[in-house]
Amino acid sequence: MDRRLWIAIVAKAVCPMDEVRAGVALASMLPLLKHQPDDAFTEASAIHVCREGKASSGYSDSMPAIYGPLTNVPTFGVLDAAITRWWRQQRTRTLRSQPEPRPALPPPQAEPRTPEAQESVQRLVSAFAAERSYNQPGVSADAKPPKARTASDATLLALYRRDLAENPRNSLAATRIAMLTRKARPRLFD
Repeated sequence: MDRRLWIAIVAKAVCPMDEVRAGVALASMLPLLKHQPDDAFTEASAIHVCREGKASSGYSDSMPAIYGPLTNVPTFGVLDAAITRWWRQQRTRTLRSQPEPRPALPPPQAEPRTPEAQESVQRLVSAFAAERSYNQPGVSADAKPPKARTASDATLLALYRRDLAENPRNSLAATRIAMLTRKARPRLFD
């Protein structure tokens, strides 16, 4: 971010009623801030400086009006200390968050391809493709998939009742009978 834009943001934040005069006051401090790195002038650092400058300026909102609206503008000492503090915190966070560099892996060494190895791989791929193919050997192209068999509810009910009569402990048959008879009854209340 450009330092002049940064100054304008700080001026507007600390003195919204008279940001022009605050900007002039802060812009006069720019030459003194040359020692600060350009990366320290960000939106986040402007917010930090505004908070710190307001807290450490010694002025309160209940100051008499004779001091004017520029009482919230931080002095050079407050401004420089706040930027330095913010920059040190960000730099240490950045250094801690960066992973340690890993050593580069050597490039893989390709083994020379022999004709025998290529034939072996080709045979394996062909066998795998034949195994997974839809055109299986021994199956005619005219063969159709088996048709699903369905039965009516009455047929199923008769089969389940016969199965239950043969094996009274068959809970599956009893459950299916209950489901089919319940399905056949009209529901009065839904």
